[in-house]
Parts: sequence; C-alpha cells; structure tokens
Amino acid sequence: THAWQFEAHPWLKAHISSLMNELLMNELTERVAGDVAGRRRPSSVSLDLLRTLPGTVRAQLRGAQRIQAVMSVCEGYSNFVMHRVGHEHLTDFDTLESAFHKRSSQRPLLERLVMALTGMNMKMRQYELGERFSDAVHRHGGVELLNRVWDGPEFMPSMHELEHPQAWIRRVG
Repeated sequence: THAWQFEAHPWLKAHISSLMNELLMNELTERVAGDVAGRRRPSSVSLDLLRTLPGTVRAQLRGAQRIQAVMSVCEGYSNFVMHRVGHEHLTDFDTLESAFHKRSSQRPLLERLVMALTGMNMKMRQYELGERFSDAVHRHGGVELLNRVWDGPEFMPSMHELEHPQAWIRRVG
C-alpha cells in the first residue's frame, strides 16, 4: 500500500520532505548557525535563543503535528485496505484479527515500557487514528471520497480532522 501511495502520488514524498525540513530548519537554527559562522559572542547568541525559544517550540509542535497527520493517513489507509482485502480473501481473517488484538491488549509490562520508550506507542496511534478516519470517511462517501486525501497536500487532514472526520468531510466533501 505504501508503495502505491508514493508511486501514484509523487507529491507525497516532496510534501513529507518539506514538512521535515520545516521542522528541522527553522528560524532559530538558521540564526544560530549564522551567529556561529559570524562569530557573535556566546552571550548574545544565548539571549537570542531564550527570546525566540517559545515561538520556535510552538512552530516545531505544529510541524510535528502535520507530519503525524500525514503519517496517520498513510498508516491508517494501509490498515483500512488490509482489512478490506483480508475480509474478502481470508476465510479465517476475523479469528486472526481477534488473536492479534488480544495479544496487543495483553502485552507484558516490559514490552509496554519498551514500546513507550521507543515511540512505538505513537506509531500504533497513527495506525488506529488513521484507520478510524478512513472508516468514517468511507462510511460517509465511499472509496471515492476517502481517496481525495491523495489529491494533494491541501487535501491531507489535520490532526483535528483526523480526530473529527466530519470536519474534513465538510472541508473537502
């Protein structure tokens, strides 16, 4: 599914790269790099850092949310497709899926800790949030409406729209 997402929609790779660059190369990092190259005194660089830090952190959080939203769509859409194909082609798919969910809900403490420390919990949330969004949009307007997410960056849902699919449906529907 991911291969199709990136091959059929060349804008997606460029969009994710742009979001990553925006997250990593913000005004603060560019200013500090310029200050170091220009040999400004460390104390004046530190004052600038403190002054601009709140705005920089807010901008980075917004950027991280936009990346999370795109990744949630990619992962959730993949799960959505996998479940449709599984139900159609595997006679024991429901049993398999039930066993997967049972095991996931009974993870030992050490495994849960490792998942939290490595960020896997966040990754799992992307799958869940994106699939719930895909299911809701599909119920409302079918695959045609759901596939609008691939029409371009402006059609990607925000985190708010992922959590409230009706907002995205109203915006693009």
